[in-house]
Parts: sequence; C-alpha cells; structure tokens
Amino acid sequence: ALAMKDPVFYDIEFTDDQNGWIVGEFGTIQHTADGGKTWKTQQESLLGEEAVDVLDLPTFFGVHFVNAQEGIASGLEGRIARTHDGGNKWAFDSIDEKYPPDDPLYAPFLFPDGKGWVIGAGGEVVSIKPGDAQWARAPLGMRLFTWLRGIDFVDHNNGFIVGGFGTILRTKDGGKTW
Repeated sequence: ALAMKDPVFYDIEFTDDQNGWIVGEFGTIQHTADGGKTWKTQQESLLGEEAVDVLDLPTFFGVHFVNAQEGIASGLEGRIARTHDGGNKWAFDSIDEKYPPDDPLYAPFLFPDGKGWVIGAGGEVVSIKPGDAQWARAPLGMRLFTWLRGIDFVDHNNGFIVGGFGTILRTKDGGKTW
C-alpha cells in the first residue's frame, strides 16, 4: 500500500501554464488544471477488460500531449494509452499483433494530425500514421539492441532519437530512413 501511495514518477508534460500530466508506476496518470497546485488521478478509465485493479496496469515511462486534449502515454509490456479528452478517459491503443513489442516503451511523440512514434528498450520503435487503427513496428534500416530513451521532431520530416552507447539517430524524411 505504501508503494501505491507514493509511486515513482517518470515523466511530466505541460501543454500550457495550467494543464499538465505526470505518469509513473502502477499505471499512474495524474493531471493538474491549476499549474501543479493540485493533482487528480486519471488512470481509473484504464481499469476494465484487461486490468482488474491498479496493480495490473503497466508502469508508464513517457507522456506526450499535442494540446490540452490529445495525448499518449507509453510503458511496460509495450503498452500505449491514449486520450482524446484531456485524460478524462484513457484507453489502450492496438498494436500490430504479428510483431508486438515485448520491451518497455519509454518515450512517445505525437503530431497534431495523429502521426506518432514511440521508442523503447531493445531498440523498439513503433509508429502510427494518421487514420491508422493500430501501431506497427517501424524499420530503422538497422538492428539496434540498445535502449532508446528520447525522441523529438522539429517537423514531420526532421527528427531525432537518442539512446544507449551514444546512439543518435536522425531522419530527414519523416522516418523512412534513419
């Protein structure tokens, strides 16, 4: 019970000076609408078909919002959760069943049009295109065995991924080649 009371937090994202989200252990998703003075848990909507109680929820390592409504969180077991309403309701996204990621997913990045990338341990990279129903593995053009920890895009074409052993990957064509 002590661990549930004081979970480890792994990432934080603010969309403006009032609205922010924290993610962490035990599927923790917390939201502030008052600049961090108070925080409200939001992960209850993930409890349902697969998770019976909060201990069944995967730890979330990364969170990214494109605006105050649209956001994703990524974590253990290759899980990605998404909200379209500022976190009032979260649901797990579908990932291609043929090649699901087994390793933790650490860092998500989402564009306003719905295109997204999530990276993680073991060189895992998954992406989704606008309008697609599920995430799929994204080929990097090389096999990486190290963890990937950070991702950022300047625009749809220009982006970077960083990770273990000094790994720095760059794309100039929207992730077709790295």
